[in-house]
This record gives sequence, structure tokens and C-alpha cells, in this order.
Amino acid sequence: MKILSILIVAVALISCNNAAPKETVEQPKVMTVDTSKQLTKEVELVVDNKYDPVCKMPVTAGITDTTTINGQTIGFCSPECKDEFLANPKDYQLVLKK
Repeated sequence: MKILSILIVAVALISCNNAAPKETVEQPKVMTVDTSKQLTKEVELVVDNKYDPVCKMPVTAGITDTTTINGQTIGFCSPECKDEFLANPKDYQLVLKK
């Protein structure tokens, strides 16, 4: 009886080891590129100001609208900021690039 029990356990262990191997799925390779410096340079080439004159947000954070005043292109973070600026441009101090 002992031999029969040992044989059953041995067969069970062997059959577990012979189970079909799990299929492995190759993970896609992801390459990250830091474009923040490139974006900053591109934004600096487009507009003449460093900050949105209305809300003071850096223009490198994103520009959704622009206007030209006194030959300079001014960038704004939103159309609302542009509208507020155009209503009274003398009320806002521009931080221009040098």
C-alpha cells in the first residue's frame, strides 16, 4: 500500500512538471524622449514674451492664442487672457525676452 501511495504521488508530481509552459507575451519596448527643451526653444522663437501678461503663466507651459502689438508677437495661455489683454493693453506689463 505504501508503494502504491508513493507511486501515485510520484506520478502526480511528474505530471505537474510536464504541464504546458505558460505562453510569454513580449512587452513592447518604450522609448522616452525629453522634448521639454525642444518645446521651450520652439516657443521662444514664436513669441516675444516670457509670461502671459494677464495670468503670469510661463509661455513655455503652452500657448493657445497670440496677438501682435507694436511689432511684437505676444503669446497667451487662453483666448480669455488674450481678450482681457486686448480690452486694456496698457493695464498689463509685458515681460519681454531680451
